[in-house]
Amino acid sequence: MINRQRLFTALITLIALAITLTLMAGCGDGDTATAPQEQSHETTPVEPAAPTQGKVLVVVADSDVNETECNAVLQVLSGDGYDLVVANASGEDATGDRGNVYPIDIAIAETDPGDYEAMVLVGGTGMIEYFEHPALHAIVQEMDAAGKTVAAICIAPVILANAGILQGVEATVSSSRRDALADAGAVVVDEPVVADGNIITGWGPDAADEFAQEVRKALGE
Repeated sequence: MINRQRLFTALITLIALAITLTLMAGCGDGDTATAPQEQSHETTPVEPAAPTQGKVLVVVADSDVNETECNAVLQVLSGDGYDLVVANASGEDATGDRGNVYPIDIAIAETDPGDYEAMVLVGGTGMIEYFEHPALHAIVQEMDAAGKTVAAICIAPVILANAGILQGVEATVSSSRRDALADAGAVVVDEPVVADGNIITGWGPDAADEFAQEVRKALGE
């Protein structure tokens, strides 16, 4: 009787030991039995970088900026993510031909042509001040020599002619200024917008949208 009781006690002890060992097996390196830790779902929002396709220099007059042409250029190119830098002679805000004000980012004299992918000269009667403007002419010449897009509309193509970059180039201009282009050796074309190589010209406000789109197309190539 005693032996049976001892045997029964020993059996119970062995069973208990086996159960204990089984439970402990789950704590090894290969199979952790610890309670799952709470995971944090908080993330730091990342602001997407503003798209930019490079800098474009937009040259306007100090006053009498043709607003139709200027607005077309600014709207079309800014919509594609270009960083538009507006410049004039004074470095102070410019006024349009309908009284609107255009903030100026930089004076022409402080402009480094190497910073820009292209330049656009907007029209308006105020652009006459640049017909003989050595600093602007030097920028035009440097950007043309680098093969960058150089564009001008209305009477502004005269600036390109006086800078000496229209020799043998097809171009258009406001009808009142065609002789100035021809005298500079340009091949004057009777079309609203003309693209010849890296040079784009337009003849006035009624071609503003087509002109801006042609500049956009050139920048995308």
